[in-house]
Formats: sequence, structure tokens, C-alpha cells
Amino acid sequence: MPPLHEDERATSPVVGAVLLLVVTVLVGAAVGAGVFLNKDTVNADVEIAVTGEEATVLWTEEGSATHLVVSTGNSLSNATIDSVNGTVRVPGDVGQASANTKIIVRAVNNETRRIIEERTVDLSDR
Repeated sequence: MPPLHEDERATSPVVGAVLLLVVTVLVGAAVGAGVFLNKDTVNADVEIAVTGEEATVLWTEEGSATHLVVSTGNSLSNATIDSVNGTVRVPGDVGQASANTKIIVRAVNNETRRIIEERTVDLSDR
């Protein structure tokens, strides 16, 4: 029987280490691509102004949104803003006017929705 060469024994661990490295790089690339190519990101800019017993939501910058949905924490209905510079008034008597009325603004693009502004305002009788 011929003697074993030392070089042949080291081939298997080297190949295993290289394959492990390749798999690690591929998994990292897949995760990175998923994070950077996430199409669920929709954005827009709004301003919320409180005057007396009502609040006004103004859509100031379009971003990637097609429209905005405005709701309150104490109301069953939503209001929609369809274009930049459009507004929605949130009256103080929506649901229960209180010092803790939460206004929630969601940006929408196709099926993607994301909260872009959430603020608690005082719409009570001062």
C-alpha cells in the first residue's frame, strides 16, 4: 500500500472552510439586498396645526405617497388627502373632544401604508 501524502489530508478542511465562507457571503448578500431593496417604504411630509378646538393636517411634500389617510385615536372614520397642499380638518368634537386626541397620518402607495406622523393634541375647551 502506498504511503499517504500529507498534502491530500489537508484538502478536505480547506475545501470545507472555503465553502463555509462562500455560504456566509451569499447569505449576507441576500439579507443586505432585502434590506436595501425594501419596497415597503413609503413617505411624505405633513404639518399638523392646532387652532382652538380643531386641528388641520396639511400635506406639504409628496414623497412616494399617492394619498394620505388621517384618523384619530377616538374616531371610527378616516379622512383622505388626495394631493399635496390638501388639508383635512379634525374638529374638536370628533369622537370625544379631549386634551388627548391622537392624530395618526398614514402615507399610502398602492398596497403599502406607513405611519408618517402620530401626535397627541389638545382639542378640548380651554
